[in-house]
Amino acid sequence: MCFISLGKIIVKLLCLTGKISLAIDRTSWQFGIKNLIFFVATIVYGNISIPIAWLLLDKKGNSSTNERKKLIEQILTIIPKEMIELILADREFVGEEWLQYMGGIQKLPFAIRLRKNEKVKHLNGGKMKLNKCFADMQMGDTKTIESKIYNGMAIKITCLQLEREQLFIASNVLIGECALLAYKQRWSIERSFLSLKSSGFNIEDTHITDQKKL
Repeated sequence: MCFISLGKIIVKLLCLTGKISLAIDRTSWQFGIKNLIFFVATIVYGNISIPIAWLLLDKKGNSSTNERKKLIEQILTIIPKEMIELILADREFVGEEWLQYMGGIQKLPFAIRLRKNEKVKHLNGGKMKLNKCFADMQMGDTKTIESKIYNGMAIKITCLQLEREQLFIASNVLIGECALLAYKQRWSIERSFLSLKSSGFNIEDTHITDQKKL
């Protein structure tokens, strides 16, 4: 089966006429000593996401930049770049080379969560951690800045003060409430993983460990 063709069929069947938001994430489970990891790209479709491209990773830990690039290349063979409104990802998917590839080389719009210890350029020319840059915020407060991250990459950062932590969203196209509402759609991929693994399709219960069969 050609999975690129399958992805194109899925897009066609969804009858999408406007721009498409995508979520990328990885999900894993274990059977015996075998670790099974899928790195997946999905189309955000209402409250759920529809998988259209994926990689099987035969390892533990985060995906590498090269693996992320490979997934993006698969996506772009299925969906034209001009149809992509936004790529959503959690804080696992950060890094200088990766964001430069997304926003610089491919010029793809994105909204990605940042870790609190990421550093941005300060007005004095130095660098400051995000949690210090957005200090003294009260629960429910929102604050936005435009700054530079890593080696001078221009970025828009929106912070939302939650009850116990701060949510930082980095985007090259969105800022403020728009960035927060867009990032909220990322949760749809978690619902899809639940459906695929244990609440509907029940892939975990098959006990299949052969990657080609999966």
